[in-house]
Amino acid sequence: MFKHYLPVIAVTAFLVGAQAQSAAGSSTDQPPLLTPAQMAQQTIKCKPRKIDPGLLPKGTIVSARVTVNEAGEIVDLNFVEHCPVGCGLLADAILSVKSCKFKPYVVDGKTIPYRGDVQLVAP
Repeated sequence: MFKHYLPVIAVTAFLVGAQAQSAAGSSTDQPPLLTPAQMAQQTIKCKPRKIDPGLLPKGTIVSARVTVNEAGEIVDLNFVEHCPVGCGLLADAILSVKSCKFKPYVVDGKTIPYRGDVQLVAP
């Protein structure tokens, strides 16, 4: 008696599940990566510790990528590229990026997480 309804129920469940997954995004989605100009607009305060003098050639840029949540708080911090010297030698400067403060990023009236780079320049 119910065999005529099973395909309809299965299709409906599949469509509802697909819509929910589409609305939530896939688990591999990354927050948007902001340009340096956009990151400058989002920055409230950012004065990380300087790279130790003589550690890298003058003017060498080391970028740290931050992930910022909906409240403007840093939730992740990584190197953008490989470490130009031993990562341990840059640890103090990189970890000091955690003290930076950012504004929430608003898109279509909603705050969303985002990613961006903080650049450390060797003196």
